[in-house]
Amino acid sequence: MTNRSIYPLLLLALLAPLAWGCAAAQPPRPQPGDRVVPEIQLGDKPWRAGEPVTLVVCLQVKGSDAADARLLQVDEVPKESVPAITFRFWKDEELLETIPNVPLVRDC
Repeated sequence: MTNRSIYPLLLLALLAPLAWGCAAAQPPRPQPGDRVVPEIQLGDKPWRAGEPVTLVVCLQVKGSDAADARLLQVDEVPKESVPAITFRFWKDEELLETIPNVPLVRDC
């Protein structure tokens, strides 16, 4: 074996552990200890008082293992635990109404 033919093998030996680590499967989310935060988006139309409005709620999860935050996919939200949200309606500094535990319904 010549000196030149050993360089590609050394390079492969150095890169193989790196490639193996990148290809490792990520644990499913959410896991115990993960922080799940709702991200709320209103539709394109202005919201007028007394009119219905569509809210899009995405669930962002951040792992306790310092993993980057990312949005959960629909099939990653456990079906046995229905996420819920609490709405509070304010007028200036006055709390008008609180509606607790509104279930977030899957629409897709």
